[in-house]
Amino acid sequence: MKKTYIFLRDTNSAPYSIDETATSGRFKDLEIEIDISQLRNYIIVRGGYRVSTTQYNQPFIAYAGQKDFILGKNPYSPVNITINDIAKTLGTDNLVVSGYDFVVNFTEKLVKCLDHAPLSSGDAVVISYNYKTPILISRKNQESIDQMKEIEGGTGIHKYPINDTSIATLQVARERALAELNQFAFPHISGLFITDQMGYKAGQLLTLDLPTRQIDTQVIIQEVEMRSLGVGNYEYEVQFSTDKE
Repeated sequence: MKKTYIFLRDTNSAPYSIDETATSGRFKDLEIEIDISQLRNYIIVRGGYRVSTTQYNQPFIAYAGQKDFILGKNPYSPVNITINDIAKTLGTDNLVVSGYDFVVNFTEKLVKCLDHAPLSSGDAVVISYNYKTPILISRKNQESIDQMKEIEGGTGIHKYPINDTSIATLQVARERALAELNQFAFPHISGLFITDQMGYKAGQLLTLDLPTRQIDTQVIIQEVEMRSLGVGNYEYEVQFSTDKE
């Protein structure tokens, strides 16, 4: 006879825990599988580019006749240029051929003289611009790292890189990393046991305290199957895993 209990899971705990002293739940035929194939406890997220919220001021001291200025960062509009504290006009390279003192080439990170007179030695040039910088963050779960170090030896680190150019802010990158850690930072545990104790229901949180197997965690009861042993006696097969859905 099979009986499955389904209800919305909240903070309900199973009436008994599974431990090696059997002081709580009585059980037999305990089977446990531990899968670390998808374990990720150190996430590296490489996104697209983010634009600075403030402008970067890059100064130059010109040499006589200098025409080009190499920018130290990836420029992003707006870009401004002053010569000896006097603002100059600046167009976009390949889009204008005249009418501006200088032009900026965003791809080459270069500001070039267009219609401006040749510069003199010692002219003070300041180019101000917003800039693009690659989004790169990392997040780790130290508890998982420590646990895996104890189990496997070594560093305990399971790195997982994410490359997604659609990520345009640091906040989105952080959220992506945390989502991965929340789902994959610990081994996937599944198993079952047989018991004659009533009260287990699908959706309950079941505590596993099994030091000799290096397991001290909570899992979720997925299914309970009731079988008749005759003369009013029953046993229950309880299936569990760390799956949240």
